Amino acid sequence: MLRIKELSLNRWALNFSFRTAKKGDTFYLSCSDNCFSEGNLVFSHDKGCSLSHETGPGKFSFIIMKNQYNLMDEKGRKTSRKRSIRLPVQGPFHSIEKRKFAYSSGGLTQIVIIYPQGMPFDVEFLPNMHLLRRDIDLSYGEYKAAVFIVEGSGSYTLKRDGIEERFELQNSDDIGSRGSGIIYQIFPDRFNRLAGESGEFRKFGSRPGRADFYGGNLKGILEKLDYLKGLSIEYLYLNPLFSSHSNHRYDVDDYFAIDRMLGSEEDLALLVEKCHSLGIKVILDMVFNHSSVYFAPFQDVLQKGDRSRYIDWYIFHEKKYEVFHSRYDARKGGKKPSYETFMGVGLMPKLNHGNPEVVDFFKNVVEFYLKRFNVDGFRYDVGHSIPKSSISAIRQHTEKLKSGLVHIGEAWCLGSDLVSEDYYESLTNYHIRKAIISYVNGTQNIMGFYSHYLEEVVAYGQSLDKMMNILDSHDTVRLLTTLHYDICKFKLAYLILMILNGRPTIYYGDEVALAGNNDPDCRRTFPWEKVKSDVNKFFLDITRLRATEECFRQGLLFTKQLQGEDLIIKYGSKKSMILCIYKTHEKARNKRISLLEIGNILLEEPDFCLFKIDSKSLLEYGI
Repeated sequence: MLRIKELSLNRWALNFSFRTAKKGDTFYLSCSDNCFSEGNLVFSHDKGCSLSHETGPGKFSFIIMKNQYNLMDEKGRKTSRKRSIRLPVQGPFHSIEKRKFAYSSGGLTQIVIIYPQGMPFDVEFLPNMHLLRRDIDLSYGEYKAAVFIVEGSGSYTLKRDGIEERFELQNSDDIGSRGSGIIYQIFPDRFNRLAGESGEFRKFGSRPGRADFYGGNLKGILEKLDYLKGLSIEYLYLNPLFSSHSNHRYDVDDYFAIDRMLGSEEDLALLVEKCHSLGIKVILDMVFNHSSVYFAPFQDVLQKGDRSRYIDWYIFHEKKYEVFHSRYDARKGGKKPSYETFMGVGLMPKLNHGNPEVVDFFKNVVEFYLKRFNVDGFRYDVGHSIPKSSISAIRQHTEKLKSGLVHIGEAWCLGSDLVSEDYYESLTNYHIRKAIISYVNGTQNIMGFYSHYLEEVVAYGQSLDKMMNILDSHDTVRLLTTLHYDICKFKLAYLILMILNGRPTIYYGDEVALAGNNDPDCRRTFPWEKVKSDVNKFFLDITRLRATEECFRQGLLFTKQLQGEDLIIKYGSKKSMILCIYKTHEKARNKRISLLEIGNILLEEPDFCLFKIDSKSLLEYGI
């Protein structure tokens, strides 16, 4: 059963409850607010079986997972389709407490208000807030958006139909990092192998199969640190290093052991030490949602069944203690595992975060990597499925050991509910990936891209400073392949990524235009012979600009669509940038000449040009 309760203007509580739950049953709310996770929102059994979830207006889609594999609607009926409800916008939608809606950078603030078309309202800023720019009636899905750029801090009032709401804004010029913010991601088996030829490894350069090993190792990464430093990176992010039977190592056998193929504890300690000496921080991938079937506690359950002290480390729904070697799809049916898993994969049994022992175990894991290796942060695999209480406990524990750590949750949606002081500080931002690719591919125009950007301001607010902005990862088709090998579009996509605030991420090999289709093809070995290519030199240019030009790392974004070109403007308090993307080259040449009158060129390619401009001149120019 679902009851909807209005909490305040544009805010609702969705109250779900079931009477048919049995002891041991698990119920998860898998919805558009949590990237349709399998464990982030768990029903309580304290008073029946219930869950209350707060959300805002718009389309809310959900499905309920009983014992993970049984899909239900809100009435407990079997279904294979997500259910959707629509919660109306009852007034201008703006609440900097419940959702973010405002983003400050470099002494300026961008404020976003969402409203249905034709709904009148007004915004009044007190004298200590100077309004610099106002854009109204911008497209925002089925609604409209008004965007205000202001200078200063203080109060502003939103007025509608005799109703006034007052908001207090504290401007922030803290960009979170004085470095480049650039993250470089490495899939360790495929980056660089520092060892002789071995019969157990495939040859670098050959096309990968799903179970192939290439022998890339920690010593190989260490050998290339000067190369990585040349890319001006601030963070090195490594996919899992744990002992495992697989090349991806997302099915962990031993959380306290470095996989022998990758190297030793001494190798990792030396790598981190050398990174720190170069000003590079190290982020490790943590796999806390599930383990492998070879993990000692799961093996103990297989051997002892109910008598195992680890029986509650996992979630069994049948007393059948055997490995499920296939993958179950609830929409297709068939034989199910007797235990909960990562997305139905029997070789990846899901860990029970409702058991305090499991949470304590993972607190010990992060403590081990902090004390033994002095790493600087963690990326949490399947982060959207790990309960907030677990991540909160882990973060509280780590802050006692080392301050300023990075905590990034894997998420594939616009997950505003996943970002907070006691959850993740950052997410793998696939949302901006979709926006950039759609724009450079021509499937949406520049204003559509801007609408996607505004969605992030609304969802993340100040957390934009820390988002892990990506175009590629080990789970996606390579960008070059996605863009049909169009190098100009490829370069433009990465330049847009670099001028966004946050943490732009380079997936190893992209800086030499490495291609690749779906997994495992997107995990090819690094083609070292392509270093110093044209694309590689382009990356050296844009990463250097990211590190040295302040307007790359802070300022507020807006766009403009002209007849012959698109403009992406990064507006700062002193200096600004204009990325001019040519649509009609004859008119574009004229635009280039006119922009040179007020600024200078930072970077130029045949299809686009990046200008640096004094912000005062930008306002006078009338953009």
